[in-house]
Amino acid sequence: MIPIIRELLGGGANPFLTFNDEGNSILHDLFENEGIIEPFLAIPDLNLEARNPEGMTYLLAACSTAGDYWRNHDLEWLVAQPSSAQLLLAEGADISAIDNEGRNVFHHLLKSASRYNTLRASHLTDLKHFLAHPQASSLVAQKDSKGETPLHHALRNRQLWAIESLLANGADPLEPDPDGNVTLHHLARQFTAPSAYSDPSPLTGPLFNKFLTLGISINTPNHAGETPIFKLVSSSGFCMKHLQMFEAKGADLTVRDNKGRGILHALAKHKSAVKKDGKEGADVRIFRYLMERGLDPMLEDGEQRSSLDVAMASGSVGILEIFKREK
Repeated sequence: MIPIIRELLGGGANPFLTFNDEGNSILHDLFENEGIIEPFLAIPDLNLEARNPEGMTYLLAACSTAGDYWRNHDLEWLVAQPSSAQLLLAEGADISAIDNEGRNVFHHLLKSASRYNTLRASHLTDLKHFLAHPQASSLVAQKDSKGETPLHHALRNRQLWAIESLLANGADPLEPDPDGNVTLHHLARQFTAPSAYSDPSPLTGPLFNKFLTLGISINTPNHAGETPIFKLVSSSGFCMKHLQMFEAKGADLTVRDNKGRGILHALAKHKSAVKKDGKEGADVRIFRYLMERGLDPMLEDGEQRSSLDVAMASGSVGILEIFKREK
């Protein structure tokens, strides 16, 4: 393929042409989708800092691997190859470049959600490679135009494998994101039971404990008044052991957010169903457990809605069935 590309370039093919309505160039797309780029790096006087309409240089595009592209890191031969981003940096690309949203290379490396243990959007060695750069510490601490650091991106997008390396290179574990969420809020969403669609990260629990030991309270509210337990209860796939772990670590079960909603309100949004075999689903068992712990399902929020009103609006038949049986 490389000889063919060289032949096309030698014949006058223009890789800088735009190819879609957004105005992206062919070359930017090749870097973002991990195409064959070696022949293009040999173009005389190639402007490595050329930008697409989003303000991304070739290096940022290479770090910002398209969301539908995933590498399988079980393939050793693929991991052994230098990435497009590493090749660009070796050619002199500016590591400090930011796009129109103020995001640098580390923001982009960590922007895609990691869905499986063996799949990541970025090359396995990219983070380590870029963290070895003299400017790495300042870039790790840099906020984008929304006020988010690379650590915030890693937490939100479940790139937990990167957390320790970011902390070792100057990331602030105590700084909340623009919505007031601390690290515990982000991790609380990631306590899930194994399923056919996702594998829970083995790093979630250890990191949660690590941030607790750093002095972050498990009852820290975000700007909406939600403590981390709201994120746990609002997530899909959490189970009783996760709730009881939060409780054991001091989570306040009676907390209410700025709109007067409690965690029963959050749990009632789940569309719990009635099991055909007569057994209650996990959400229903947890709802019943919280009532046994003293939470009132008739407690109203600021809009005068109880958790039962929320369950009715959300179609949470399993939760509503609790009260039918008790009549």
